Amino acid sequence: MNLSQKKVCVFGPGLSGKAALSFLKDQPISQVIIVGSGDPKKWGLDKCFFNGPFTILAQDDPGCAEEMATSDLILLSPGIAREHPLLIDAHQKGVKVWSEIELAYHYFKAPIIALTGTNGKTTTVSLLGELFKSYGVNTFVGGNIGLPFLEALKGDYELAVLELSSFQLESLEDFHAEITSILNVFPNHGERYEHHEDYRQAKWNIIQHQTPQELLFVGEDVGQPRESLGRPQRVELADNFEEDLVSEVKGLNLKEIKVVGIHNRKNIWFAWKIFSSFLSNESKDKVVQVFKDVLYRFCGVEHRVESLGNMGELLVFNDAKSTNWQATMTALMAVRELDLPITLIIGGQLRGQNDLPGADQLRLIKEHTFECLSIGEGSKLLNTHDDYFKEVSTVEGAFEYIRKNERKGIILFSPGFPSFDQFKNYEERGRKFKELFSTEN
Repeated sequence: MNLSQKKVCVFGPGLSGKAALSFLKDQPISQVIIVGSGDPKKWGLDKCFFNGPFTILAQDDPGCAEEMATSDLILLSPGIAREHPLLIDAHQKGVKVWSEIELAYHYFKAPIIALTGTNGKTTTVSLLGELFKSYGVNTFVGGNIGLPFLEALKGDYELAVLELSSFQLESLEDFHAEITSILNVFPNHGERYEHHEDYRQAKWNIIQHQTPQELLFVGEDVGQPRESLGRPQRVELADNFEEDLVSEVKGLNLKEIKVVGIHNRKNIWFAWKIFSSFLSNESKDKVVQVFKDVLYRFCGVEHRVESLGNMGELLVFNDAKSTNWQATMTALMAVRELDLPITLIIGGQLRGQNDLPGADQLRLIKEHTFECLSIGEGSKLLNTHDDYFKEVSTVEGAFEYIRKNERKGIILFSPGFPSFDQFKNYEERGRKFKELFSTEN
């Protein structure tokens, strides 16, 4: 889109919204409407956005919907649903509603690798970023992790590796990636999607414009795309993926890697397939060697089954990024491989859907943990559902309980719920857990 003399609305001045505003201030636009909730003085905007072509409106301003409906483009925060009441008139009038990802795509000229999925995105994208950088490719890593995609326009990058959420994928139009992956799709975000299939199809938007010559790597429960989407070559996660990995990466010893769990070995398989496919015209020996060198030193990502070390006779793992039952089950199966008694800490903000574990999930929790402590809004619901969950209310309460009862084995903090009942985000939740761990030591 040519933005010259266009009227653009930025709906949601969060991380992606601020990146959009930073980009737009250097474009020949006629007007930018900035819409957010609460006091604009608390949005953290630079002074330059309070004058000139910029107009700031609170969501409850009576003229807000009309300003949106008369815009040429609306840049929507991923945290705001496309069905928001303020967007009704804009949709009816055919106003383009894009994510920041779509805007950046129109200006980024290098190849793109894009990944989505319920779990494993951050780990796989982080590993790919390290792999390509170690190979000598000037690579931007961002999207739903770290930096907004628009930040890539500030550098001379040869490749972008993007983690994309279902929310970001809802608002694409022309976005195209040379290699894509849907790692898995499990029930999640019940606060946004009434039906699981709606969530699944949002993930499938990642292949909208892929061609039959391009690649899509898929994992568990991804289902099938709509007929209107692209048709790339689909490569399924191999049943014998570990054997497949060791066969292709000559000399690889999976016992030497630092990240634990079968889910991480699946992430490694995806990373290898994507890395080697993108570099298929390069020396296979060099590709293999770089892959092994990086993998052996890769420690995973913060807040995702992150090993914090010992606390007395306990091994402590921080999995604060877990916001759904499947993520918690994955973390539990990972640390179970260490064959030690597990105390699981779970709970957080109620979603309204999928808040209680399924019968199989409850069975696995009871089978593979010594006990389960619950925190946050979810604690009373879980305790009422099954008295196996011991309500401790807060992370501090969990540490106090563990200290008083002199537990041994493993502490796994894998909440399985959103963090917003007690924290700003999962990162703050994870930092709090790590602070308490440090205090105990």
